[in-house]
Amino acid sequence: MGYRTGLTLIVCILLLVLGACQNVREQETQDSQKADGAKPGEENYLFENDNVRVKQTSGWQEQDSSSKYAKENIMFQNGKLKAILTFVSKDKSLESIKSELKLSFGDTEIIKENENYIALLSNRKERIRTDIYFNVTNEEENIGILIFMVPSGAYETNQAKIEAFKNSVQYL
Repeated sequence: MGYRTGLTLIVCILLLVLGACQNVREQETQDSQKADGAKPGEENYLFENDNVRVKQTSGWQEQDSSSKYAKENIMFQNGKLKAILTFVSKDKSLESIKSELKLSFGDTEIIKENENYIALLSNRKERIRTDIYFNVTNEEENIGILIFMVPSGAYETNQAKIEAFKNSVQYL
C-alpha cells in the first residue's frame, strides 16, 4: 500500500510541475504579444491600407512623410536602411516602369536585373545600393514596388533586415 501511495504522490507532483510549466509558457506568450501590442490570434501591422499590409518587423519604423507624395510613397527606416513602398497603375508596361525608375536614380550601374527585380549601385561619392522588387499579379490593377536603399558598404550586414522586411509585406 505504501508503494502505491508514494507512486501516486510522485505522479501528482509531476503533473503539478508540468501544469505549472505550461502556465508559465502561456503567460510568456501573452506577455510578448502584449509587448508587441497584439492581442492573442491578432497580427500587429506597422502599416495597412487597401493595397498592402506590412507586419510589425523588428527595428523597422514608418517614417512620417509630410510631402505631397506621402499617399503614393510609404517610407520606412531601420537605421541607415530605407525602404519605400509604392504602387503604380498597370496602364504602363513593366518595362516602361523599369526604364523610368532606372533614369530616376541618376548615374547608376545595374548590378543585377531579372523580370521582377533590379539592383543598382550609384556612381556618387557615397555609393548607394538600391534593390527594387516588383509585385505584379493579374488580379491587381496596380503594380507594387518595394525599394530598399542602403550605403553600399553596409549592404551585406543589412541583408537579413531587407529579407525580413520584404517577407513582412503582404499585397492585398
